[in-house]
Amino acid sequence: MDLHRCLLLASCLLCSWSALAGVRLSPAIMFLDLPNRYLSLTLTNEEPVSMEVSLSVVHWPLPGMPRQMGTPALVAYPAVTNIPARSEQVVRLAYEGGKLEQPLPLRVLFKQRPSSNDAPDGITINSVAFGLGGSFPAFVNPEKTQPGVLIERLDAVTLKLTNQGTAVAYVSGLQSLQRRERPASLFVLPGHSRKLALPADEPTGQIRVEKQGWLKVPAP
Repeated sequence: MDLHRCLLLASCLLCSWSALAGVRLSPAIMFLDLPNRYLSLTLTNEEPVSMEVSLSVVHWPLPGMPRQMGTPALVAYPAVTNIPARSEQVVRLAYEGGKLEQPLPLRVLFKQRPSSNDAPDGITINSVAFGLGGSFPAFVNPEKTQPGVLIERLDAVTLKLTNQGTAVAYVSGLQSLQRRERPASLFVLPGHSRKLALPADEPTGQIRVEKQGWLKVPAP
């Protein structure tokens, strides 16, 4: 699978996973900058029944990144948790590996089903019908690394973003020339470029790159 198709699949998963069956996860993409060792993930159960949620982590083989083998060093605690109806719970993800030379791309797998105590009458809780799930990206960045995004204007509504830094760059917002802000969600690996589509209804003046701040967009 080439880089474009792989990143397109990631974008689809990122857009779709959070709507699953009434349990919301936040944030929708995670970054851990070493030497920090922990991330917090908030699970919000909006259903009238308690939900059992399980989390696991797998390596994400992206083109241009070294292929990782073995068990990922990012672990969820607890891996399985029960969330009461209409409440939330925080799960920690801990990095248990050593130093890194390059960012480590991972995916956090998410499965949920109604808790056995709240299963509808006549329904077996192990039924495949309750096996809903999804995934979202997580990146572990080496120590003392920073993104370095270079912006090029391709046309009136398209930018080319090149990450010349050493950490994964994450575009999280757009700002119009009238200072109106919109959310965005796009990551760029070190040494790679990606296209960013801009809104057609008003000119974009800046984009927000986490750890870099607001960056000015070149005029058309």
